[in-house]
Amino acid sequence: MITLARSSFLAAALFGSALGAGAQSGDLRSELLRLRRENANLNESLVAANRRADESEAKLKDIKLRLEAMGSGLLDGGEERLVKAVADLEVMSRKLREMEATALSLSSSVQNYLATAIAADPEARLEVETRLRDLDTAIGLREAPRQDRQLGNLQQAAVVSVDSESGIVVVNVGNKEDAVTGMAFEVFRNEVKVADALIADTREDVSALVITNLENEENPVRRGDRVSFKRSN
Repeated sequence: MITLARSSFLAAALFGSALGAGAQSGDLRSELLRLRRENANLNESLVAANRRADESEAKLKDIKLRLEAMGSGLLDGGEERLVKAVADLEVMSRKLREMEATALSLSSSVQNYLATAIAADPEARLEVETRLRDLDTAIGLREAPRQDRQLGNLQQAAVVSVDSESGIVVVNVGNKEDAVTGMAFEVFRNEVKVADALIADTREDVSALVITNLENEENPVRRGDRVSFKRSN
């Protein structure tokens, strides 16, 4: 028979055990909640990492596709192509220097020849001198001329063109220098009279002449001939 005192002791022991078990259960629940939170955080980090990896892989594929579209050899042999380009540039530069030296020598030789040769054909001489000036300009020995035409005046003008069909002679003097229709001119070559002419039409910087008399039918007016206003006697 259990006495009252022993019953009280057993009751106290059971209550204490229950309290201890309750405390342990609470600790376990807290630990479980903490582990669940950590697991959730790890899952979120893993999902984010996988998403970034997928995005990076997609970008890499896109870059590869673009490079393939530009050409399979775009990134191959870059140094080799650069070396070849430099070599080609050196060859072109050397050829250009050789051409400049040859052109300079030719220009000097022709100028020396013209200085001593008798000008039997002024038009041909003028053509050679014009080409020499163009050559000097091309190799940098002379500044390029302005595009505007060199103008003459009533006392000193020049034939700039002759129309072979109509015989119209164009000279580099116009109404800016007081040239008017009907004005009489004389044409000279090497100070020898070649022809008489009248202005048929005039513009600001040029005039059209008609030949009224040729000193020699076998010696027509040519480009480069000198033209001067004919004064009345």
